[in-house]
Amino acid sequence: MSQALGVLDKTFKAGEDLSGKRYYAVYLSADQTVKVCTTGHLNAIGILQNNPKEGEEAVVRLVGTTKAVAGDTITAGNRVVSTTSGTIDAVGTPSSTEQEVIGVALESATASGDVIEIFLIQESYVKGSA
Repeated sequence: MSQALGVLDKTFKAGEDLSGKRYYAVYLSADQTVKVCTTGHLNAIGILQNNPKEGEEAVVRLVGTTKAVAGDTITAGNRVVSTTSGTIDAVGTPSSTEQEVIGVALESATASGDVIEIFLIQESYVKGSA
């Protein structure tokens, strides 16, 4: 059963329509709005907690535990990263590309689209193998 324990939520302006993106990873854009992460190595600042339209207030969980949408199967205890669509996935096999870990899965996901609880970790990286 997914739950969440918020320690720090912050409100930003939504830089795009996020009405269907609750519990997705977001980043802070140059214009100081939040948008869904579109690349797995983009600097995610947290997980969106509501469903704002463009220009509305977007509540982002920065610290604590949060619900998050899985992009694939994840085992509890796995370190997780943002996918190219803003969902989360387990850290993959080391590659030549560094991966930004955004949290630790506190529950397992058996399929894409499952909502699981994760513990947020800021600025943690898994070094590439090359």
